[in-house]
Amino acid sequence: MKIGLYRYNLPFINPIKLLDETMESRSGLLIYKDGGWGEICPLPGFSYETIDEAQDEALTYIHHLVSGTSYFPELPSVQHGVDCMNSKFEYSQEEYDKFPPNYTFLLGNPKEITYNWFKLIDNFPHTVKIKVGRHSLKEELKMLKEICKKSPDVKMILDANGLWTKEEALSIMGFLNKENIEYIEDPCNNLDDSDFVSQQTGIPIALDQLLRFCPITDWGNFSNLKAVIIKPSIIGGSMACNAICEQAQLFNIKIVASSLFESQLGNYNIREIARKKLDCKDYHGLDTNKYFKYSVFKNNSFDVDFRMLSTIYEHED
Repeated sequence: MKIGLYRYNLPFINPIKLLDETMESRSGLLIYKDGGWGEICPLPGFSYETIDEAQDEALTYIHHLVSGTSYFPELPSVQHGVDCMNSKFEYSQEEYDKFPPNYTFLLGNPKEITYNWFKLIDNFPHTVKIKVGRHSLKEELKMLKEICKKSPDVKMILDANGLWTKEEALSIMGFLNKENIEYIEDPCNNLDDSDFVSQQTGIPIALDQLLRFCPITDWGNFSNLKAVIIKPSIIGGSMACNAICEQAQLFNIKIVASSLFESQLGNYNIREIARKKLDCKDYHGLDTNKYFKYSVFKNNSFDVDFRMLSTIYEHED
């Protein structure tokens, strides 16, 4: 058995603002066993656990594995990483090209998002996911109207991460044509306000971070819940994700797999989890590779580049 735990730190091309934190880089762990790779990377401000806590539990798991004793991880990000490692996904360009991410993802300030949208003018995507709630309502509303003006048939998924107050959400949603909005992820930071603005505007919502605060039995109480966003690094292994998927199907709610700015390997794994273990055909927020300066893969390949990793633990027998 050959097993290892490695750490990476990938700088972003430009700093990325998420909630109250601006990140210059993304840190995570890669765990390996006999040809299988998993990624463990909790995101500050979103995950329950820190990267150091996840590393400690990953080492605990490895030590049990080496000694031949059983141990089931408790932390969601570790569960997900171990699950992917044991699945031994195969990475290839041919396979990747067959199933690209569903939607274009745009991130940045309103001017950057508008500029990057205009660059797609020769082939505007039908659906685009846009991060909102990080700048003034006036700037963001202008940006969204410009996007719709250039592509009147566009469907926008707006990801607010709960950063709007009820009043702000009502204000900006009231000025938008609901025909252009697929749904809004977590418009407010609590379930009642998010449901209220959906009722008032007729615009569907999706549960992302709020999913953890909403029991499955309460999903039917929402007036216009269209999707639940599954982020395995937060929810856990495929067993936990599958439990949510099964209930979503009962409520006829769309299941969407998404990421936490995982590395290129982690994004690939989430797509494979969605396709092969969750029977989920929608995965977006996975084209975040374009925001990284470097990759954990070697150039023009899907082979892990150990030069991008620092070794925490290795064992071979």
